[in-house]
Amino acid sequence: MSKNSKFISKFFNQEGLFNYFLLPYFAILIYFVYKTSNTLPPFRDEAVSLSANISFYLDGLSFEGPKGTKFEGRYSPYLTSPPLSAVGSSIAWMFSDNFNIIRISNFIWVLAVQLIYTMYVSKLYKLDLKKLIIYSGFTLVSFPFWFGSLYSLGETISIIIFFNSLLLYKAFPKTSIFMMGWIVFFGKLLIGFLFIFFYIANLLINRKFKKAPLEILLYLIPSGLWFLLIWLKSNYSSISNYLSEFNVIHQNNSYVGEFSLTNLFNFKYIIDNFEVVLSWNPSVILRVFLPPILLFFVLIFKKGEGFMLDSKQLFYFVSSIAPLFGWFILISPDKPLIYATHFTFPLLMYCFYLLSRNDLKINIVNNSAFLICSLYMTSNVLFIFSIIALIFINFSKRLSYSFFVILISLSLLNSTYEVIQQKSYVVDLETCKKGVTSYDCFEYLMSVGKD
Repeated sequence: MSKNSKFISKFFNQEGLFNYFLLPYFAILIYFVYKTSNTLPPFRDEAVSLSANISFYLDGLSFEGPKGTKFEGRYSPYLTSPPLSAVGSSIAWMFSDNFNIIRISNFIWVLAVQLIYTMYVSKLYKLDLKKLIIYSGFTLVSFPFWFGSLYSLGETISIIIFFNSLLLYKAFPKTSIFMMGWIVFFGKLLIGFLFIFFYIANLLINRKFKKAPLEILLYLIPSGLWFLLIWLKSNYSSISNYLSEFNVIHQNNSYVGEFSLTNLFNFKYIIDNFEVVLSWNPSVILRVFLPPILLFFVLIFKKGEGFMLDSKQLFYFVSSIAPLFGWFILISPDKPLIYATHFTFPLLMYCFYLLSRNDLKINIVNNSAFLICSLYMTSNVLFIFSIIALIFINFSKRLSYSFFVILISLSLLNSTYEVIQQKSYVVDLETCKKGVTSYDCFEYLMSVGKD
């Protein structure tokens, strides 16, 4: 082997690779997020979330929607992005009049939560923390509708907490359950259903029924606090009135679809619901549908071997994610990509957890994880390049799975170049600073980009 070949081999297999890329990588990442924010005009749900959460943190826990809209009132069930969604943007609101800084601050909040969890997960499963820091940043700007964190929406932060708490449950059961409880009303209600699937599977496989009452109590504490706030701060005369309106609103949610055994096995109904998928970009279709299917078949083929988790953990991991994926494919008529966050993020991050293990062996599990991560390359050229790299990893000792750091750095540079070419929007917050819950603020934000 030549000196150059030895150098290349050593470079791509040593930890020094991550030291070289860590700081510049995050500088590029934040710059990309900033430029992306410039290209996104204010979104209706964003305006509602800012109104509710900024009033929650800065106006005595009022949690009030924009006046003069269907979202008005304190603690309305229409306010579907509760306080965990907008911690970063609410803090930045106090110090900045720059709309993009406020958005980026919320992304940094979401990133910080993921990195804190990453430290615990890496210690528990003996993973390479430097790899995970880089991979976490890439994941948060890659899955479909990732910019929901810029909009101060609750999907991303909620699934981060749920997914990582699930991985930590075996070692920290009480803390994990308590953290999951915070994401029901303080984060996103849909995650409550994932918890139900997870906990039923956990009871079935572990049979620790004596611990269930305490864990369920821990889980319900944050919800109890939320209902206390409704009782003390909302416009509702009673909790029952709130629950009644909550039930009506969510029953009329068109995204849910008509759930019945007849529709579940109605081939025409399923096909008709797939029409919306035809309008998606092919890369989005692959990212949404291929990872869960591929990982499931590899899991069956390998009988759970080499998946980082033990058989019990795999059982409740699959049991918590699979029902939502099934609903999304078979029942949901609109298939909003924002809801796909609840399985695209955990599966992509899980693949990166697999690739962050020490002394990785070349096998079908790690190859599948690498392939799934490759689907998130931002150009066809980089995707093809990643497939070639995977072939070299399997047939040459000169490359390792760590080469993906190079690939995601190139992908991020490409994304940054592409977003720079797009139209930018300017948002003047003068009106909203006078009253974030006012109709004038809501009306102004909705007018940006419509000229």
